Amino acid sequence: MRSETERTELFHKLFHENFLYVCACLRRFGVHASDVEDAAHEVFLTAYRRLESLVTVSSPRPWLARIAYLTALSSRQRTERRVEVTDPGAMPEPEDHRQRPDKLLELEEERSLVLHTLQSIPADRRVVFVMHDIDGHDIPEIATLLSIPLNTAYSRLRLARAEFRDAIERATRRDMPLTRLGLLKG
Repeated sequence: MRSETERTELFHKLFHENFLYVCACLRRFGVHASDVEDAAHEVFLTAYRRLESLVTVSSPRPWLARIAYLTALSSRQRTERRVEVTDPGAMPEPEDHRQRPDKLLELEEERSLVLHTLQSIPADRRVVFVMHDIDGHDIPEIATLLSIPLNTAYSRLRLARAEFRDAIERATRRDMPLTRLGLLKG
């Protein structure tokens, strides 16, 4: 059992080192850009309440990703109840003023395509895909965190990869961005 001072110090470190990571996870798990900050605070409130269950201080990201996934599911259920016109590709990122406008447009198109495609993958498969292929966590670790059998985790990853690849191929055939068609030159 940690003292209150140790808990506070651990939480501050956890928050400051992982806030942006949690926001990115939430966005990839389907939380609308305008709701990400509120959802991130929910994740950290839950993390604070469950701080004693954090076994490994050196690797809290998978633990936070699981909390983010559960928060995203809850947030999506609330969001589905309200009607809102949204931009699925909106994701705040620092601007790099050194890049040319056509490159920035191409990057934004790609980011929008990836986020939109992630939304098309069912949540139970998306979380495994994001945690493994994007965040780099091991499948056995993901299976443990999500309380699913190891083979189920591998199966969900395989299915999610196929769905992602197929959706990207369909989208690029259907909506070939202007930058890729050569209509915008640098």
